[in-house]
Amino acid sequence: MNKTIIFFVSVLLLGCVERPTLKDDFNKESGDVKIYSTTDIKLAQSKADMLCGHHSFYLKLYHESNIELDKRSNHGIYRYIPFQCDVYAAARAGNQEAEQQTEESLANARKQLSEAKQHQYEAHKAYAKKYGGDSYSVVNPDGSIEAHSFDSKGRACHSDADQYGSQIYCD
Repeated sequence: MNKTIIFFVSVLLLGCVERPTLKDDFNKESGDVKIYSTTDIKLAQSKADMLCGHHSFYLKLYHESNIELDKRSNHGIYRYIPFQCDVYAAARAGNQEAEQQTEESLANARKQLSEAKQHQYEAHKAYAKKYGGDSYSVVNPDGSIEAHSFDSKGRACHSDADQYGSQIYCD
């Protein structure tokens, strides 16, 4: 009888003990940061920023999803605030700030590519006028191929080829 009472009291006491919180987690490979140690988003942001080395991005949609999962499971494994170190991964996860930075970066890259292609075109055209002809091709980031041919009189033929077919046009 005494053993039963001691067992019953110990089970009650163990049920009252708080579960330990999990340690903050940082996956360097994927850039995922999980902050378990606080429920304050601003404090979690500063901790995630330190883990990322510069700036982390709060993943609000994942956090809201985790809150719902935690209500259903009550295991504590979903009680974290998610962040992402990589701007592109954060943009894919729906962070507005990261999406804006990604769009600016892509717009800048497109502009630089366009300027480089124009410079290359003009250089080959000048070479063709001087030496009697020239041609070159460019593989674009989307996989399409552009080919340009010039004769000594400045006339040019161009072709574009992609997964939908090809076109050829001349000046």
